[in-house]
Amino acid sequence: MEEKGVLTEFTKSRMIGYANLLKDIAEIYLPGEQEADGPAVSRADLFARRQIDDQRVAFSGFVMDTSRQLTRIAQTRFSDSLSAKKQEKKICKELLASGIFVKEYYRGENRNGYTEIGMVVRAQEKTYFDVEDIAQLLSEITRLSLLPVADGYTYVRDEWTSLCFEEETRFQIYGGFAKVTKEGEEISGDNYLMREFGEGTYIAAIADGMGSGTDACRDSENVLTLMEKHIESGLSVKSCIRACDELLYVQYGGERSVSLDLMELNQYTGECTFYKNGSAASFLIRNKKVREFAADRLSLGINPRVDGYRETIFLHSEDIVLLASDGVMDLFYDNMELFESYVSGLVGMSLSDMATNVLQMAIRAGGGVIRDDMTILAVGVCEKESLPVAF
Repeated sequence: MEEKGVLTEFTKSRMIGYANLLKDIAEIYLPGEQEADGPAVSRADLFARRQIDDQRVAFSGFVMDTSRQLTRIAQTRFSDSLSAKKQEKKICKELLASGIFVKEYYRGENRNGYTEIGMVVRAQEKTYFDVEDIAQLLSEITRLSLLPVADGYTYVRDEWTSLCFEEETRFQIYGGFAKVTKEGEEISGDNYLMREFGEGTYIAAIADGMGSGTDACRDSENVLTLMEKHIESGLSVKSCIRACDELLYVQYGGERSVSLDLMELNQYTGECTFYKNGSAASFLIRNKKVREFAADRLSLGINPRVDGYRETIFLHSEDIVLLASDGVMDLFYDNMELFESYVSGLVGMSLSDMATNVLQMAIRAGGGVIRDDMTILAVGVCEKESLPVAF
């Protein structure tokens, strides 16, 4: 069978992008320079530090090698399947009949197992085509609901352009948040993430550094930055959390930690997994009834051999999930029924207003004194054909 370069320019650039992300991750693992005028350390401490640095260098080398391998794969040529060739031929014929030339074509699956199509195309001279119209044509041929991936292109003109299309997701996600810094501190030790990563994956997370202030903020920010890079490079959330856990442990030897409360949502199916490492309880609000997901008390950086709490459910349209840092939930552990009753009464508000009201309730419960950093995330889920006004 004749070989063909089925890895399009789009796909190659995407793989090289993943390789660069892995390279960034590898560089994060490398030990930093020690301060020349820092405090003296014993021979035992110095030996332990060198062991830790050696482990970090070794792991960094492994990730860097993976980056290089991925770059090489991006330059590899593969043979195409017969069915894929037939569909490619049909798509190219239909596009050509409309005045669109196809240079390269690729069909594959995204991280959630749904179809994505990448192409390098151009229009005839002095003409242009709306990318949405190309998506409609592809949808008719493949009998799938395909949408263009946001890449900055709206029209195809008479120069080669890389486009990507993927199956439309079922669920739309909306979010709101509220946060406040501990009294006496200028910087919050809490950091949060609310983001669609493409390919039908949405992540919401709160990272809470041990203590408060600058050090806590830096630790929690580093965890979320590393998480983002891992997820962007296509790795699983579970492996991302394990990597963050090991890095913190190697870096601080169990003396510093970060709690992580994370939800991963599949926007195609509604499957939602909660990952909890030393985090406070979180809550699902459905039909004004509140379900609690238990807190987990072992933070990242304490013992990487012990996994945190994990639970998977399926969300329904108009469900709301609340994530909260322990600065909020510590005030309600003795009266959780009051908290849940109050939260259920907020249904119908915008998600930002809901988060703000929960935060204000927590401040009142603390007597008006903000004794810890507080963060609330509210995530709403709804099917695209029935978007509620409240979101």
